[in-house]
Amino acid sequence: MESMDLPAPQTTGPREVYGARLAHYTAQHGAASARFHNGLLLLLVLAAATALFLFASLRLRAWPTWPVALALPCAAGLAQRMGRARRRAERLRRLVEFYQRGLARLDHTWMSSGDSGERYQDDAHLFSADLDLFGHGSLFQLLCTARTGIGKDTLARWLKTPAPRQEALARQAAIAELRPRLEAREAIVRAGAHTFSDCDGDTFERWLSDPPARFPAWAPWIALPLSLGALTITALAFLHLIPFALFTRCFAAWAALEALFAYAFRDPVDQVLESVTMPAADLGILIQLLRHIEAEHFDAPRLRALQDRVGRRGPTALVHLRRLVWLLDQRRNDMFTMPSWLLLWGTQFAMAIERWRERHRQALRTWLEALGEYEAFHALAAYAFEHPSDPFAELLEHGTVLDAEALAHPLLDERTAVRNHVRVDAATRFLVVSGSNMSG
Repeated sequence: MESMDLPAPQTTGPREVYGARLAHYTAQHGAASARFHNGLLLLLVLAAATALFLFASLRLRAWPTWPVALALPCAAGLAQRMGRARRRAERLRRLVEFYQRGLARLDHTWMSSGDSGERYQDDAHLFSADLDLFGHGSLFQLLCTARTGIGKDTLARWLKTPAPRQEALARQAAIAELRPRLEAREAIVRAGAHTFSDCDGDTFERWLSDPPARFPAWAPWIALPLSLGALTITALAFLHLIPFALFTRCFAAWAALEALFAYAFRDPVDQVLESVTMPAADLGILIQLLRHIEAEHFDAPRLRALQDRVGRRGPTALVHLRRLVWLLDQRRNDMFTMPSWLLLWGTQFAMAIERWRERHRQALRTWLEALGEYEAFHALAAYAFEHPSDPFAELLEHGTVLDAEALAHPLLDERTAVRNHVRVDAATRFLVVSGSNMSG
């Protein structure tokens, strides 16, 4: 992102900070969109000019046709610049929407957008319905800024499950540290190539929980020599080191041997190829977010522990998995289909992906949990940033006391809510609440 003198979150109110950043990213989004459309216009002009030049040179036979070839690198360069502008415009669009929604929360007009979390509703839950935790206009819809399904799941679980005192205090410290870090929340928003890559936790869990694809330990050691043998026979024929007739017989016999090997493992290979498709689509955003967590500096013990769970191993291992999936997908390239059969491409990479899954199964669950908690922390930190006058609750080590001054439900517009003092302790065990002023 281009630099700009933006107001510091620590010294300026949330409305001013959000407004300045919204104006900044709106202008940048307009510029990136203009670059994309200008590039598209230039590409169309170049194509039209090339077509006219080619027609004239062929029709009049007065101009050489070779200058047409110069248009190809120009078109490739324009297409590359357009791709960069389009991706930048997409990231900036997300930031614009992020700050628009932030201002909507401050203006109490947020109910028409965002994830309502209706899927988390539980009629049997003790207090979910009474406190409007989920559904249209719910607390979840107000709080949720999570980019991934994993973060949303974690936030919903935290809302439904009270935390022990020490855990709650540790979360408070983490939220306090993340409260002013708007750049970190922007990094979460920018992550991923597409907004529909939501990194759903159930998708990964289904993949991790699938029964293992059974490959004998000796299978990879046989697959590699088989594929190298096909290459060797082809190279010997190409270098005229063996007669063509001998090449055809050897090649046919070797291809039949490879076909038998591939057929013997067709079921576990199909199992791997089918199960890895959905989680593979979310690897990009997962890698970016885990790298962001790895690169941050934290002081709060809860955040440092979370960062230790990710470590450097997480992003590195996931990059390796993404490379395996990408190489596996190359067999669908029309130019590579035939060679991929001879190289046992699908079989070998299916075995490699299955080995990765078995090796990192538990670690991946840990990385996903860490990501979910980090996003949930930032969702609560965003609320804390937008409501600087709301204090953290002081949690007593012993006793049961509820003592609140100027208390109001967070779903009410804080500009018009009628606040009340409430105290429940050993002397006052219960209260009868009535009247419109106390309905919040």
